[in-house]
Amino acid sequence: MIKEKRLKKRFQAMVSFTCLIVFFTASALSCEDEPTGDDRLSHLLHYTQPATKWTDALPIGNGSFGAMIFGDPVSDTIKLNHDTFWRGGPSDWNNPKAKEFFPLVKKALQEGNHDLADSLVRNMQGKDTEPYQPLADLAIHFPKGEVADYHRSLDISSAIYSQTYIKDGNSITSRAIASYPHDVIAYELKSEEEAGLSFEAVFSSIVLNKVFVEDEMLKIRCKTWSDSTWDREGMEAEVWLKIIPQGGELSFTDHSVQLKGADEALLLLTCGTSFNGRFKSPGYEGKDPAAGAKADMERVLPLSFGELNQAHKADYQAIYNRVSLDLAEADTLSLMDTDVRIDTYAETQDKTMVELLFNYGRYLLLSSSREGGQPAHLQGIWSKYIYPPWRSNYTININTEMNYWPAEVTNMSETT
Repeated sequence: MIKEKRLKKRFQAMVSFTCLIVFFTASALSCEDEPTGDDRLSHLLHYTQPATKWTDALPIGNGSFGAMIFGDPVSDTIKLNHDTFWRGGPSDWNNPKAKEFFPLVKKALQEGNHDLADSLVRNMQGKDTEPYQPLADLAIHFPKGEVADYHRSLDISSAIYSQTYIKDGNSITSRAIASYPHDVIAYELKSEEEAGLSFEAVFSSIVLNKVFVEDEMLKIRCKTWSDSTWDREGMEAEVWLKIIPQGGELSFTDHSVQLKGADEALLLLTCGTSFNGRFKSPGYEGKDPAAGAKADMERVLPLSFGELNQAHKADYQAIYNRVSLDLAEADTLSLMDTDVRIDTYAETQDKTMVELLFNYGRYLLLSSSREGGQPAHLQGIWSKYIYPPWRSNYTININTEMNYWPAEVTNMSETT
């Protein structure tokens, strides 16, 4: 836990550093076309090992629906979040007794009794806000085998996750996007060998949930918090998984879906929640989550990954490509794994790493905040905790402002 907190602080420091770069380098900015060649390395996070912890997984998001992809070639995990999946419901957060303590706090400060003022001012505070909640995990279990030439990457110039490896002589490739135009997470897997792709997909969640199969889709229904009662206040959500294989045999149990001997497969994930506006109870006045998941799924079912990615890329790059930051030519440091570059930055002073962090900051905001969704919070949209730090809320004394520092100075008004 201590180590994870340190990693989290390190990540938050990186994000803060990125925001400062964004804020102070406006004079170095210019419009750019899609990066090519060595320039692409300033837009690429890349690794030669799968993620083993949350802070090493790679995020994708369409402003509302997000995923953290670990990339394990034997048992992969895709952790899902939705920006409306918060605990609780509308409530009166005012503290009517606050005004009674104001003169007492003022008097204590005037007398220099800061300890007393600190204890008194706590009586002026309102209730804690409700926490942002994790949604669901999609686990994909592959046959075991000897893995070689493993690579995974996140191309933040086109907002696409990619992964390649060789297992027992067979090359497996995968790509994933979170599309804003179609409100879907699409995950494509391909085998170089004929009939070389087999896996089992399983949903789970640490909040109240039930997994079921319906209409040849794997589905999970979730309700915020982890007790066993469905009939109560709380946001509900439903995630649908549709697998469209090329070749092979698709089968279902009551809680999983298996694919054997396919050439390739397209996994489509859609999500709906009961969120019905901030003044209506999500538990008793909410929308039908299944209706939202169904509408999005019906819209994307006729489309290939290429068609989905084409619309996704055009939408994303129309905003992302407005700005570039050029501090140095790409060199051998850019070819190092991103985690190694971070660890060695104090010694290398790698200027292309600064470019990458600048671009990553823009990517994170564009992936966690779009029109029609909720503002980016302390975790953007990505969180694995029932109780995230500071409940992952909107701490508007500084953190919300920091999230949006890149919005106007890098010409991304669509995120606001």
